[in-house]
Amino acid sequence: MKQFECTKCGLYETRKSIVRGRGDMDAKIVFIGEAPGKDEDRAGLAFTGKSGELLEQMILEATEFNLNLRPKIFITNTCWCRPCDYASGPNRQPSVEEIIACKGNVLHLIEEINPEVIIFLGEIAEKYYRNFFKEAFKLHHPAYLLRTGGKSSPYYIDQVNKLKEIFQVLSDKLIDIEGW
Repeated sequence: MKQFECTKCGLYETRKSIVRGRGDMDAKIVFIGEAPGKDEDRAGLAFTGKSGELLEQMILEATEFNLNLRPKIFITNTCWCRPCDYASGPNRQPSVEEIIACKGNVLHLIEEINPEVIIFLGEIAEKYYRNFFKEAFKLHHPAYLLRTGGKSSPYYIDQVNKLKEIFQVLSDKLIDIEGW
């Protein structure tokens, strides 16, 4: 990805990085989360912290640990800068204004990728992007799963099974396309 700068909201004053996302620009699936945390802000990549580790585990389990079944994915967020009130402060949810300021950037990125499937990770992503992607799927955000027990969460297996179904639908739809 080429260098990108943004000053559309006040988060540019406290960020270390603009976190556009991570993954394959030829992705068949785009996951949209909420916002980068401290780890992601340092790394400049989306979902590199504990939530990202759990999401990767879910994807591996959904493909039954067969990397040949793993689709090309890209992971981004509704907001590309870490929401915090001061540089070393704690993470917080992005404000409506911050999400709206970043919406054009996110939609442009998704248009550039041109995925077959959008998966919302959590309520925030669904709330602000459902109108743009009517046939999208929704999963619990991995941070929610971590707060409710991680892999022991009562929701974890359900989310892995939903991912399996999504991957199967997409696989059936794209069976003739190389690079699934």
